Amino acid sequence: VLRDMVEEAGSKVQELSLAPLAPDEARALAEILLGPETPSLRIDRLAAEAEGSPQILHELARFVAHGADSSPEVTLDELIEIRISRLTPSQRRMLELLAVAGRPLPQPAALAAAGAGPGGLADLQQLQGASLVRRLTTDGDDALDLQHERARDAVLTRLDGPDLRELHGRLAAALAADPHVDPLALTEHLRAAGEPARAHALAVRAAAAAREAGDFLRAADLLRAARELAPPASAPAIARDLAEALARAGRGREAADAYLAARTGDAIADLGLAGAAAAHLMITGHLRRGRETLGQALASAGLEVGAASVRGRLGALWRRGQRLVRGEGFTERREADVLPLELARVDLCFAAAVSALVTDPGAAADAQAHHLHLALRAGEPRRVARALALEACLLAALGAAARGRMQAQLAAARALAQRCGATAIADLTDLVAVLAATGVGASAEALALAEPLLRAG
Repeated sequence: VLRDMVEEAGSKVQELSLAPLAPDEARALAEILLGPETPSLRIDRLAAEAEGSPQILHELARFVAHGADSSPEVTLDELIEIRISRLTPSQRRMLELLAVAGRPLPQPAALAAAGAGPGGLADLQQLQGASLVRRLTTDGDDALDLQHERARDAVLTRLDGPDLRELHGRLAAALAADPHVDPLALTEHLRAAGEPARAHALAVRAAAAAREAGDFLRAADLLRAARELAPPASAPAIARDLAEALARAGRGREAADAYLAARTGDAIADLGLAGAAAAHLMITGHLRRGRETLGQALASAGLEVGAASVRGRLGALWRRGQRLVRGEGFTERREADVLPLELARVDLCFAAAVSALVTDPGAAADAQAHHLHLALRAGEPRRVARALALEACLLAALGAAARGRMQAQLAAARALAQRCGATAIADLTDLVAVLAATGVGASAEALALAEPLLRAG
């Protein structure tokens, strides 16, 4: 009401967030509100019950200020119960909807869900006057919420299963008509209303839209909801989508967990997932778990990448010799035309090479030689581009002496990545170019290369 009066006068409303009152501040305010003649015990109880909230303290003080000394003290929960008991059925239904919503609800959606007629706004004013509901302004739009969580708890304890399903259904119907609805909130209400199939389909569609918009954290939240709602046969695929979204969002440990959760028992497919999980674990500093995950997967694939044995070192020398003879040419093949085990071995070797870069730089060249050899032999373009980009990373560490070779590797990797739509790999080549230029003191070149990356966010 006060907001309406201020806005009608042409002024702006500014909201300030205040920290809870300290215990001594709450007691001092309680004494001011109740008067110095009030027994000390009553003041102490009132201050403690308010839990640092000056608003609650005012509400409690207003209720008990004129009671006799022998009157029982009122708690906040009792005060809320008293006020709820005085509501009309339409006011109570509005309060229940806002409690079940669990977050601020757009005012038009609240009125629609309640089926409010002409008296809907009057009901809202009564609820606000009783300090049960508050109005918020977010992005210029009005939203409604309960005044505090104690009020929400008091309302929810009165509702049983059928009531809750019916209220969630009302909220879902009202929110579905809002073009700006939060899909995650709508998904939650559909699920609670007993419509898991609709909730799952909505979460999957919204996650795809979020990925398309580059909001990978939002996509991850939606995919988590979709995974919980998915039929068992669909859950692993959604877990893999979740892992990729988390990886793009820079949440490596969470991405690793999702990759491992996506395993289905298919020995070959699970190798690639384990390799991806190991790489993200190592990069984010979870070295022990990353090494264990990678070691188990390598053993299952019959690989000894980076082995310190004489045989391992001879194998690395042989692969380098092969590369010198045959160069970095390859016969391009579609992913569908390459044996799944061959692709899984490439992915595992990539994880091993990345892990070596992080934990054992001395062994990184051997691991990368194995990785590049297998990637070129497989011929799948995205994996070849990734291997060339990682090779450029190693060359960049050698400084100016290897800069020409590094730039050639980057150019080849970038062209291949762009051609096959691997934007993440193309972005990696740009980042390596920036770091390499910085490493040799070419500041102007580094800034010029970094500018497009900064513009892209």
